[in-house]
Amino acid sequence: MTKKIKRILVSFCILTACTMICTTILIIQHMTRAPIQIIEARLTPPYQTTGIVQSDYYYPVRYQPEFGQIQELLVKDGQSLSKESPLLTYYNPLKVPEINALSAITKQVTNTQQAYTSLHELVKLKTKLYTTIQTPVQGIVRLHEIVPTKKDAIILEIQSKTQSILLDLPENLYSKLGKNRTVKLEQKATHKLAQGHITTVLAPSNTSISNHQIPHYQVRIKLNKKYPIGTQFIVHLGEPKMILPSDILFHKNYVVIHKNGKYVKRIIDYDKMNKQLTIKSGIFAGEKIVRNPNETVLKIK
Repeated sequence: MTKKIKRILVSFCILTACTMICTTILIIQHMTRAPIQIIEARLTPPYQTTGIVQSDYYYPVRYQPEFGQIQELLVKDGQSLSKESPLLTYYNPLKVPEINALSAITKQVTNTQQAYTSLHELVKLKTKLYTTIQTPVQGIVRLHEIVPTKKDAIILEIQSKTQSILLDLPENLYSKLGKNRTVKLEQKATHKLAQGHITTVLAPSNTSISNHQIPHYQVRIKLNKKYPIGTQFIVHLGEPKMILPSDILFHKNYVVIHKNGKYVKRIIDYDKMNKQLTIKSGIFAGEKIVRNPNETVLKIK
């Protein structure tokens, strides 16, 4: 065998060995390669809670039997009042015998000083025969128990003309508000939409923390129009978001969409936090997204 033939055989053996090694490596890589992972883009559930329309304040007027019995109610339900308007008048019949007795004594007094003192006491006693109660606040009258029988029973209350929705928000829902101070409202009974504006946020107090397992924030929402007290609203605290893992990224600003049996590259806009992406544009709910995309394997177009 000539040297030339030997060299050809050696070269052929080496080439065959290399080919077999490369083929074996490719087969092993193919067998050990992780399957292509595809996830569906979905929106997070809407963040919402329920609130009830309430007056910003109310002043209750309670029955005080020491003034006697209610002789006259001076207001009507729904009436608008200014500060210091008269509400009702008490009449105390127990003062009548006292007044009559003191009147008789006064007529018999001959001493000028004693007569003056008796008359002064008589006038003072007569002022207790009738007692008129005034409102210390302005607002709208809401009648309760017109003929009360028990002490401190609410006769009526004065509600503020302004109203709002008060929410007791747990911390996980409060965090969804962010810097947003305008919220979307949906009337529960009619599904009509309205808009509210957050005017006050009170941080959790020690009492509220002890009453709840997690801190709660008191949030006041002003309404853009008036509604009956007690109207229920669904309060939308934030819009649904699309949050996906960061391993869907391909060349920084692209993702790979699996559509109609093909893999298509698409540019997206997003905000990144830790290992999650909040998608701003470029992906629609329901689309299939490839995780850990590889251009060679997927034959991306």
